[in-house]
Amino acid sequence: MAVSVAPLTTTVMTAIDEQHAGTASGIINAVARVAGLLAIAIFGMLMLKVYAPGLGTALRSLPLPPSTRQAVLAQATRLAGFELPTGIDPAVGAAIRRASAEAFVGGFRVVMFVSSLLPRPAPGAPP
Repeated sequence: MAVSVAPLTTTVMTAIDEQHAGTASGIINAVARVAGLLAIAIFGMLMLKVYAPGLGTALRSLPLPPSTRQAVLAQATRLAGFELPTGIDPAVGAAIRRASAEAFVGGFRVVMFVSSLLPRPAPGAPP
C-alpha cells in the first residue's frame, strides 16, 4: 500500500475539483499511515517468527540447564532486550547474548529480504 501512495496522490489530486482537495488529501494521508502501521506490524511479526526459533536452536547448542533455556525463550517476544536469569556464569551469559544477537541478525536479514521483494515505483514516478 505504501508504494502506491505517491502515484495515487498525483492521480487523485489532479483528477478532483479544487473544493475536494482537502478531503482527498486527508484520505490519502490516512491510507499512508495505515500502510505504515501494517508494514511495522507485519515485519515485526515476521522478525519474531524468525528470531524465536533461531534463538532456540542456538540455545540448544549451548550447555545450559533446561530451566535457563526456558527462562530465556520465555522472553523471546522482547527480542534482544531480554534479561538473563540471575546467578549464571558471565561466560554463559555472554554466550547467550551472542546467540541472541545472531538470531536477531538472522531475523533482520529475512525482514530485509522480504522488503526487497516489494514492488518499487517506476523510475521517474513522483516521490
